[in-house]
Amino acid sequence: MKRNSLRWIFNCHRWFPTKDDLLIALSCIQEEERNRIFNFVYKKDVKLALIGQLMLRRCVSDCLDIHYDQVSFRRTDKAADSIDKIGVDISKVKQSNQQSTDEYFKTMERIFSPQEWKLIKSQDPMTINQSPLHRFHRFWALKESFVKAKAIGIGYELRRIQFNCPTINVPINQIVNDTLVNHDGLLSNNWMFEESLIDGNHFISVALSADDLTCFRQQSTNNFFQFVQFNQLINPNVHVVVTDDFWVKYNNKEEGRHV
Repeated sequence: MKRNSLRWIFNCHRWFPTKDDLLIALSCIQEEERNRIFNFVYKKDVKLALIGQLMLRRCVSDCLDIHYDQVSFRRTDKAADSIDKIGVDISKVKQSNQQSTDEYFKTMERIFSPQEWKLIKSQDPMTINQSPLHRFHRFWALKESFVKAKAIGIGYELRRIQFNCPTINVPINQIVNDTLVNHDGLLSNNWMFEESLIDGNHFISVALSADDLTCFRQQSTNNFFQFVQFNQLINPNVHVVVTDDFWVKYNNKEEGRHV
């Protein structure tokens, strides 16, 4: 079975929409989504939700050959792919301002198994290309993508999930898909993880589950994430249907903290 996937990245942190940008973007999406998005307190969350909606609309329009204006969505709590389960997480490599790396690791001790901590903290020559903090965020992205795919919930004990990574370092802008997962001590053969390192500081893990992963594993090495720009996501011919009130509401919000 041929699998078609789109992997897009948009840098919301560096996107500061003009009034025209915002009104055009809001006019591209459904009214109920506009209202939902503007319930967010911070600008950053408005931008994230808005771009997410535009990505979905452009993806469906392009892949299914449906006119942009004819796309209509209903909301569920699941991600979208052609296989049984999928979960996606991105983890930014960052140093705490208040704590040293060792102190930070201490506060997160219960998250990882002893075997995972051994690799995270390893001084082996095979691991020197990436720091312990890099390896920490790689494992974090893996665990978060897995629990999202399984819809386990935020209270789940993450140490019950243990990853074995034959590829020690994830190369920048390449796909690693040989990572294995043990859940409650049992190897789960029906899971595959597509790992990427974007710009050297953002680990992305896509967790995929299906009865037969053979064809997906063969194709996954080409599923690179691509950066897209705002003008690629909108309908340039859209008729603006929202008022300036949205621009006023947006400017009255604080930016919010980016992580």
